[in-house]
Amino acid sequence: MPPSDLNFEPPVVMPRLPEDRQIVTSVEAARRASTAKRATAFVGAEGSGPALVNHALSAAGARQTVYVVASNELGQQAAGDLAALAGGLPLTRLPKLDLPPPLVLGVGEATPYAELHADRRAAMLRTATLCELLASHAQSQVVLSAGALVRRVPPRRALQDATLELTLEQAVDTVLLSQKLTSAGYLRVPVVEDPGSYALRGGIVDIWPGQLGGSPIWGQQSDRPTM
Repeated sequence: MPPSDLNFEPPVVMPRLPEDRQIVTSVEAARRASTAKRATAFVGAEGSGPALVNHALSAAGARQTVYVVASNELGQQAAGDLAALAGGLPLTRLPKLDLPPPLVLGVGEATPYAELHADRRAAMLRTATLCELLASHAQSQVVLSAGALVRRVPPRRALQDATLELTLEQAVDTVLLSQKLTSAGYLRVPVVEDPGSYALRGGIVDIWPGQLGGSPIWGQQSDRPTM
């Protein structure tokens, strides 16, 4: 092969964009979206591109960002991207954000038996995410699947009535707590093995909330937050 062929450098071909479009960075896209008086469309962002724009919006002070994806699986990937970017990247200009973990709101898989035997874990995760959105007063990042975006949700009042908050060293009436959990849709079982269930054994209440691991409550006091 001739030496000239070894030194051949292919020409750099830049794509030709329509006159009404231009290439912008994630920071510039976030700036334009936050200052625009009407909806602004951006196309061509792939991979972690949408997460970078979301990160830039949060860094600019956006109270809440909503990231819509096509499926539950892509929602989990997007939440992972957002969580990783929130930690900041030392070798880049991405700032570290003091944000809670991204909230993921998906829908259960549609099956012919959904009405008879619904996915209880998916229902509990969905309800827990809605309650977090209702109670959140700080910055938050929300990831929605397309199915969750068009699905109806319970009224705010119903979620507020079903929400139970326990604090450290709080005195707890186990009988009233049991009634509250049952009215909120929790199942009372001998041994807690699934989300959305609880067991009452004398002065001990073992609860498995929708998004946290099982948390026991000893005696008449809450030893640790459970929901």
